[in-house]
Amino acid sequence: MIPKTLMTPGEFAALPDDGMQHELRNGELFTIPPAKRTHTRCEVKMIRALGNFVEENGLGEVTSGDGGFRLNPRTIVAPDVGFVKKGRLQEEDDYYQGAPDLAVEIVSPTDRAADVKDKIELYLRAGAGAVWVVYPKKKEVRVHRPGLPVNTLGPGDTLEAPELLPGFRLAVRDVFA
Repeated sequence: MIPKTLMTPGEFAALPDDGMQHELRNGELFTIPPAKRTHTRCEVKMIRALGNFVEENGLGEVTSGDGGFRLNPRTIVAPDVGFVKKGRLQEEDDYYQGAPDLAVEIVSPTDRAADVKDKIELYLRAGAGAVWVVYPKKKEVRVHRPGLPVNTLGPGDTLEAPELLPGFRLAVRDVFA
């Protein structure tokens, strides 16, 4: 077993830019290697679809995997795509405070199922309204919402979140096209 690297938020903020993405989850440092092509393609499609919709409707901000969220004093994570409602945006800071209203995680072949599950739980416990987990190999998206069963969507289904993004619709097949 690889020993855990524990650090404070101050130590985390002082990490040098090494080309890797880092997250701090309950004080533990996680290093994420650069994404592969399939992952990046899905991420770009999600950012484009969500970003265009959010901007056209003045709903808030969409983030990429570089946008960090401080979920609690010891947890700073960066979903592959995030959405924050306009009314929750705060003064400029190094990180968004609290969970994104919508977090999108795109599962890579190197992602461990336990780590994906942990991130979903972190987002939902911190107040996210929904977490969309994209599985490129299976061509499916699993929608997690607080207190509701997981909804698995395939290529013939449509992603929507009327409570967060009224009117937004994206064919699941388009995420993988």
